[in-house]
Amino acid sequence: MMRPELRKIPTIYFTFDSGVGIAIRAMRETRRAGDAKAEPLRIGAVGLGVGTMAAHGRDGDVLRFYEIDPNVVDIARRYFTFLGDSAADVEVIIGDARITMQSEEPQRYDVLVLDAFSGDAPPLHLLTQEAFGVYRKHMREDAVVAVHTTNRYVDYTRAMASLAKTLGLHALHVSIEDNRGFAGASSDWVLITGGHDFREHPLIRERAVDITDSGASVRTWTDQYSSLLPVLSR
Repeated sequence: MMRPELRKIPTIYFTFDSGVGIAIRAMRETRRAGDAKAEPLRIGAVGLGVGTMAAHGRDGDVLRFYEIDPNVVDIARRYFTFLGDSAADVEVIIGDARITMQSEEPQRYDVLVLDAFSGDAPPLHLLTQEAFGVYRKHMREDAVVAVHTTNRYVDYTRAMASLAKTLGLHALHVSIEDNRGFAGASSDWVLITGGHDFREHPLIRERAVDITDSGASVRTWTDQYSSLLPVLSR
């Protein structure tokens, strides 16, 4: 029997201490003006998985997932409870995220989560300069894109650093080397943002490392060029 008190705790790569966890916490506090209650967040997530990201939602938040595989959506809803238990207003859009976002109205996301790159056939069209042009249409000016870069074979961090620099943004690396918290796991995230208040938030300053200049040797990925060879882990 599942323990009810644990049902709403994000696990594995998405814990409250993970890169995306601290990004959401810092953004929520950045959105708080003085002593006022923080305004709800709009969070987009590319890649549904079992819906773990929904555990980060609070009352009033909107969490909008983009998932290309209808079978994944069925599994997340039938066998897991994250979507149903979330306090946020959860939406699931079926289809390729980039194509969908090209045609929909601006969503004004505070945080956009990219989590589709752990497999052996990563959709690199979601990580190109042109793709980020599409994402920026849907982001608030000081928003953050949280890219899940945990991978045994590919060092996505340098590729994301190169991309951020090309776009005139900052790439902040958050790494957890051990298993923290309940059902957590080692993880790597790159937070891409131009928001000064977000970068200066104490939680970000404590946990994140600015790696914007570390991708100098990596050619920025575009729709005409994206190669994994320069970023294969040695």
